[in-house]
Amino acid sequence: MGKFKMTFVEAGDILPEHKELNHRQVYGWIKTLDDKIVLVSKDGNKWQFPGGKPDTGESHLETLQREVYEETGINVEKLETEPRFFGYYVVDEVNEDSDEVVNSFLQIRYKIEPQISSNDLTLEPQEIDTEDYIKYADFLTMEEAEDLIFWMRDSDELNAFLAS
Repeated sequence: MGKFKMTFVEAGDILPEHKELNHRQVYGWIKTLDDKIVLVSKDGNKWQFPGGKPDTGESHLETLQREVYEETGINVEKLETEPRFFGYYVVDEVNEDSDEVVNSFLQIRYKIEPQISSNDLTLEPQEIDTEDYIKYADFLTMEEAEDLIFWMRDSDELNAFLAS
């Protein structure tokens, strides 16, 4: 097993030099009018942004729409605003012995801003036919989210989200 090196690219679309790389994960930062963001969890302890892996042949936007619905109950296609692409990670799998890159893929990030406050939006994770599914979804302040996700504070991803 190799190690992974992740580099965040702030951009409105995938840059030409990365277009040929597969997207393996897509995540959405959902921010309501009252400045709450949505995090999800499988166990109530480890929290993340809604998202996941694409099904075969699925675009990254289709993956985002499906995963957000499965994990939060929010139908992205019915929102008044379109999801906004704000960046991605280039993930390089590196051989531990030689530091040679053996594989690269993308993790895509979108910003979703429903024109509604968290008090008027219901989160309902969908129970899917697997043991490894999201059971919890919650609205949190940015500070609360930063306390739950260790890498988030002052990250390039957070700065790109705030700038988008």
